[in-house]
Amino acid sequence: MCVLGLTVQVLNIPPMVTVSDLKLFFSYCGFTENIWLQRNDKDRTQMGYVTFRQPYAFRTALLLDVSLTMFMMMVR
Repeated sequence: MCVLGLTVQVLNIPPMVTVSDLKLFFSYCGFTENIWLQRNDKDRTQMGYVTFRQPYAFRTALLLDVSLTMFMMMVR
């Protein structure tokens, strides 16, 4: 079951990152339900959405925003 309330948006993802990479990275937060990537060919970045199964995994992912800033990715 996909719950939109447990979805985070990830911005400024480098073009070499794949869905598998995101799945592995966010697996440390908890179980992921779905992951989508959208490529922006204009500025060669991607945007993604990660939906989690549990609220605690969603909350943990939101805490990653501070640590990911140094990699130029943002979680919202």
